[in-house]
Amino acid sequence: SGDTYGSERVAAQYNSKSISGLLAGKSYYIRVSVLDAEQNPAKVSEVIEAVTAPTGKVKNLKQTDAGKNTISFMWDKAEGANAYKIDWIDYVDEQAAWGVWSHTKIGDAGTYKLSGLKNTTYCIWVFPARKSASGYLACSSEYTQEFMRVLPGRVTGVKMFISGIKRFWPEWGVARFGWDKDKMAEGYQYVVYTSSGKKLFSEITKEYINVEIKNNKLTNDQFLKIKVRGYINIGGGKKYGEWSNDCYFAKRPRNVKFLKASGG
Repeated sequence: SGDTYGSERVAAQYNSKSISGLLAGKSYYIRVSVLDAEQNPAKVSEVIEAVTAPTGKVKNLKQTDAGKNTISFMWDKAEGANAYKIDWIDYVDEQAAWGVWSHTKIGDAGTYKLSGLKNTTYCIWVFPARKSASGYLACSSEYTQEFMRVLPGRVTGVKMFISGIKRFWPEWGVARFGWDKDKMAEGYQYVVYTSSGKKLFSEITKEYINVEIKNNKLTNDQFLKIKVRGYINIGGGKKYGEWSNDCYFAKRPRNVKFLKASGG
């Protein structure tokens, strides 16, 4: 809007022009006039918006949520940017190496959600950019990087390894459990119930092999059940995956009676 910013002339045989000395992260509006023999404008084009790339990086890139195959994240809006270029790459566990960069996504609001992801860690790059009305993207060469994870899957393989017997084991009153490692989990939560479903206690652990569970509610003479789920840390809190199936166990039942079930 306002007065003309500047103008230049090129010879009739040219059909392109590069303009330098502009500000970063700005929109400029350009039109081209055909000059007649007296150098007067004879035909004037429609105005187009041309954009310059912002400088610098986005700040405070952080993960805000996760699902089984989704990652959500946000960042502070960058000066001069009205769009953002997002690149990401997955970690291939079988090869202990990073995969290949994905196709670029364009976000505009300072938040984004990637979907269709695999159960692995991702490296995510966010570039500030400016997008014109016609769709041209002028992108900064500088990016901000963060590593993010999808949610852990359902924990499997929950089983009791051993329970203490006062006469033979120094850790009587303790049960030890294990389950299959989930490569996404930063830790695990387990909950112990009575066999009828009454919650007894819950704890957090970083371990998954030979996990020591000790609680005065863990009695010897009844059947109990335990279930486990993995978690990741997001924004100072824990985001949990799916619970495992219930694992029924008994520490050291005595006076067990064998009865024939009805119906055989």
